[in-house]
Amino acid sequence: EMDDGQHKIAFMTTWNIKCGIAEYSKYLTNALSSLNVSSIVISNSDSDIRNNSNSPDDKKEINIYQLWKYDNVHCANSEIDTCGIIQMLKKEKIRILNIQYHSAFYDEKSLVEFVAQCVAERIRVSITLHNPTGIAHETIYLLSSEGVRFSVHTDQDQEKLIHAGISNVIYIPQGILDFPDKDIQTSRAISGIS
Repeated sequence: EMDDGQHKIAFMTTWNIKCGIAEYSKYLTNALSSLNVSSIVISNSDSDIRNNSNSPDDKKEINIYQLWKYDNVHCANSEIDTCGIIQMLKKEKIRILNIQYHSAFYDEKSLVEFVAQCVAERIRVSITLHNPTGIAHETIYLLSSEGVRFSVHTDQDQEKLIHAGISNVIYIPQGILDFPDKDIQTSRAISGIS
């Protein structure tokens, strides 16, 4: 928590690239900003940080630190700058880290080692599992034993994890943008749908 009463959280996520998780993270940080929660983004090193506001309507900029490498071609050479991330979190006085995770971002061993180091530094970690079926149960158990809290996007994923003995998992449905009726009508007319 900051001195002015505003809460701070760091998100480790893809950012400003063609990726659904990057887009999801932008909407998430924007929503939290409206609740007086300050977000810092730990992004992939190849993200475009020239425009670091949440949306064209939002004038508030997000601090972005490019501290992990995303090998989105081979999914084998990704790297996490653990020391750099922990130093930045300490400098920014952030004690909560949410990792937006997909197994294509970096390997599970790197994730477990990174989380263990964060926990050793008294940083609370939560992980949003965007594809929990693609992660080994052993990895989820190891992370859970470190005190990690998980979130998933379907109630079926939550039920599977709870049934497997993971009790610290919550279901957060992905939001759907609300479009004005005129946009829907225009879209239907353009598409030939009546």
